[in-house]
Amino acid sequence: MRTCALLLASVFVWACAAQGQATGFFAPLDDFWGNVFAANTWAWSASTQWNGFFPPGYPTVLSVLPGSRLVESAFFFNVLLGVALMLTVWVSARRLSAEPTALASMALVAIHPVVLTQVLTTGADALLVALAVAGALALFHSVTGATPSVYLAALAGVLLALSGWVRYHGFVFSGAALVAALLVGGRPALWRVCVAAVPVALSGGLLIALGVVAGDPAKMQRAQAFNVYKGLVGPVNWFHLDAAALPKTVGEAIARDPEAFWRNYFTVTAPHLWLLVAVAIAVVVSSGRVRRFAVFVVTCGIVFIPIVNVGASPRGIAPLVPLVLVAVALAASEVVSRLSVRTHRRMAASAIVAAVSVYVVSVWLPPTRDLVSSTRFRAQVAMQIEEKLRAEHVRFGAQVFADNDFYFVHAEGWQAATYHPRVLGGWPSLDLAGYEESYPPPSTESLDRFLDDCQKVGVTHLVLTSAATLVFPDLGRVVSGALVSTRLVDVPALPGVRIFRLVA
Repeated sequence: MRTCALLLASVFVWACAAQGQATGFFAPLDDFWGNVFAANTWAWSASTQWNGFFPPGYPTVLSVLPGSRLVESAFFFNVLLGVALMLTVWVSARRLSAEPTALASMALVAIHPVVLTQVLTTGADALLVALAVAGALALFHSVTGATPSVYLAALAGVLLALSGWVRYHGFVFSGAALVAALLVGGRPALWRVCVAAVPVALSGGLLIALGVVAGDPAKMQRAQAFNVYKGLVGPVNWFHLDAAALPKTVGEAIARDPEAFWRNYFTVTAPHLWLLVAVAIAVVVSSGRVRRFAVFVVTCGIVFIPIVNVGASPRGIAPLVPLVLVAVALAASEVVSRLSVRTHRRMAASAIVAAVSVYVVSVWLPPTRDLVSSTRFRAQVAMQIEEKLRAEHVRFGAQVFADNDFYFVHAEGWQAATYHPRVLGGWPSLDLAGYEESYPPPSTESLDRFLDDCQKVGVTHLVLTSAATLVFPDLGRVVSGALVSTRLVDVPALPGVRIFRLVA
C-alpha cells in the first residue's frame, strides 16, 4: 500500500506538472501579483509587511523560493504542498483505519475540485490548506491517541499558528479546531489543547503588534469590511476603489444593505451545509476513534463555516474539505468492516466504490475540467497577446497598461514588473505598502491626460477590452472605435482584444 500511495502522489505531480507546462505556469488569480509585489519589496519593516488582505507569510515564502522564474517556482511549490497534504492524510488515516482506507482518503483529497483548485491556482491558499489540515490532524491525534502527546499538541499549535500567518481566516479555522479538540478530548485533553492554543495566540498577538507598530492596526478591519461588502452586499468597480466611500467595519458593510447581505450569505452557505450533513452521517454510523474524529470534524465545520462565509470567498471553505473526506471514508470503511460475511464485505465495498466513482465523474469532474480548460484558454490568449507585444519590441510587463488579466507568461526573473502590466485599481491600490508609489494611477479625467500619465511612467502600449469603459468612458469609446486619437496606433490583435501603440 505504501507503494500505491507513492504512485498516487507521483501521478498527482505528473498531472499537475502537465497542466503547468501546457499553460506556461499561468497564474489564474490576480491576488497572486499583489503578494509578488509584497515579496519584491520585502523588508524588516512593519509598515512594509502589514496589510489587511494578506498576512506576511506567503510573500515571505515567495521572497526565498529558489529558481529562475517566479511563476514556475510558485506553481511547483503549490504542487509540493498538494503532495504534502496527501501524504499527511495517508499517515493520519492509517492511524485510524486500515491502509486501503488511508489510500482511499488520500485519493479523494487528491481529486477533490476544491483541493485541486488551491494547488493549480498559484497563490497562498495551498499553503494555508496544507498547514491547517496538518495542524488539525495532529491536534486530533494529540488528544485522542492511545498515548496522548504534548509534543504533538505543540506541533499542531505551531502548524495552525503558521496557517494564520498565510491567510487571516487560518485563525478562524484554528479556533474551530481547538474547540473541536476540547470537545472530543474532554477534561483530560484540556492541558494539551492549551499547549496547542499558545502558539496560535502568540502568532495572533504578533500580527496585532505588527499592525500597531505599522501605525494602522485597523487595516485588517477595513479589508475584511471590503471583502464582506463586495462579496455579499453590493458590486464594486475594481478600477475605481475609493477607500473613503467604502465601509470601515463589517457591521457598517452589512448595514449598507442588510437584506442583500443575508440573502447572499445564505446562498453562499447553503451548499456547504452538505459537508456537515455528510459528516453528521459519519458520526451516526461509526464508533470509537473514527466516531470521535467525525465529531471533531463536524464541530470544526459548525464553528468555522458560519464565520468564514461572511467573507464570501469560494476558497474559504478549503481547509475543512480534506477533513470531511477523511471522516466520510473512515466511516464508510468501518460500516463495511462490520459485515460478518467476507463476500458481503466485498460486495459492499464494491458498491461504495461504484457509487463514489459515479459521484466523482458527475459532480467533481466538471468543475475540475472547467478549471483546467479555462486556465489553458486564458493562458493561450495571454501568450498570443505577449507574442504581438514582443513583435512591437515590448520587453517587460510594466511597459503595458491593461484592463484585463493579461500578463507576460514567458517572462523571466522574480520582479512583478517583468511579468505584470500596469493596471488601475485592485486590492493592492487599497492596502499594499508602496504599491501606488511604484505604480501611480493614471488620470481618468480625459484621454489625453491618461495617455500623458502612461507615457510619463514608460508605458508604450495599451491592451484593452470592453472593460475599458469601466476605467473611463472615453477609453471605452476608443475600444469601440467611436473615438480616434492621433496618439494611438492600432496594432492588429485578437477578437475581443485591442492593442494600441502610444506615440508622442
